[in-house]
Amino acid sequence: MVNQSRLQQAILLLLAKQSMNLGSLGAHQYGQTMPQSLIDLFDGQTESSMIHPVQEAVWSLVARGFAYIDYLQDNKFHWQVIITDAGRIAAKDEAPNPDNVELYIKQLRAKVPTISGTVEQYAREACMTYTTRCFLASSVMLGVASEAAFLEMAAAFAKWKHTQDGEAFGKVVDNPLRSLNDKFKQFRNRLDPNRKLLPRDLEDNLTITFDAILDLLRIARNDTGHPTGRNVSADDVRVHLVVFGAYVARIYSLKSVFDADPL
Repeated sequence: MVNQSRLQQAILLLLAKQSMNLGSLGAHQYGQTMPQSLIDLFDGQTESSMIHPVQEAVWSLVARGFAYIDYLQDNKFHWQVIITDAGRIAAKDEAPNPDNVELYIKQLRAKVPTISGTVEQYAREACMTYTTRCFLASSVMLGVASEAAFLEMAAAFAKWKHTQDGEAFGKVVDNPLRSLNDKFKQFRNRLDPNRKLLPRDLEDNLTITFDAILDLLRIARNDTGHPTGRNVSADDVRVHLVVFGAYVARIYSLKSVFDADPL
């Protein structure tokens, strides 16, 4: 069965080049066939079996505001599917681009080849809920992804040979009753004396990375993950998703340093 996210992305890329009529996006009319790039996604299935998945993908793009149907032609099979400005932005290969789920995950993997399945899963769901305008849910999922990445790095830090009281800190990291804020503070207290041991590119801007980005995501999750009545805007969530790509890349770079020099 074809992956809907991949199918929507393929259609969006086609629309970015030129508008298309409904007859070439899911209908056997007037001798028209689907573009080969869409047919390839179905791995040898008959074209008749492709009609409904393609129609679903088209209407999903319309629902998300990435395309619209120009229905001025009398014949409905000649109605045009036209990309919107938001769709053009989503179709661009810019990293990271949360307007396109599969592209965002692809870019995230390119930035962080060692990203764990757990972090990727929550990042994907944060992006999916953002594209369906569930902004509170997206903030919560992104906060979980951020926390998961931090805890993976902190566990590696506990085993780094330069970490003072690493065994005790490891127990803090593993304790589900200890707050993320407490774990973060203890991590910073132990890391700061050894900052000079880090590669120069990781040492630079480390304060901004942790004090600004991690705190931003933690607050976003705490404020939206409890019944406070607080709302978040689409712009806020989009910024958080864009920031997350750079944040998680730096987190895993630190983890690799700690993993390379254990006790």
